Amino acid sequence: LDTVMGWHGEHGRAPLLHERFKAAPVVAGEGGRVHFSRTGGQAEAAAGVSLLEAAEQAGLKPKHGCRMGICHTCKCRVSKGRVRDLQSGESRELNGQEVRICVHAAEGDVELDL
Repeated sequence: LDTVMGWHGEHGRAPLLHERFKAAPVVAGEGGRVHFSRTGGQAEAAAGVSLLEAAEQAGLKPKHGCRMGICHTCKCRVSKGRVRDLQSGESRELNGQEVRICVHAAEGDVELDL
């Protein structure tokens, strides 16, 4: 995008409309052990490590897209446990609810339907 904007600054005539996206700041939490109920695996997730990253570290390949919580491709059910939203910092207990695993982290032991 910087290259296009530079070229347009030198050669363009009409206004160049654009937008940029960036990941929200990570709000670290407690971290914890993530259990994967379908595969039987588990992973230790440090504070601020997303559930998606924890699954990948355990050798799983969950569906995902943007890694920023926009596309909702990574939604997964939390069978039980507490998670922290890495965008807002909100921590909540979830039992049987879906979350975007790319923007949520473990707050203690968490069981995912993966």
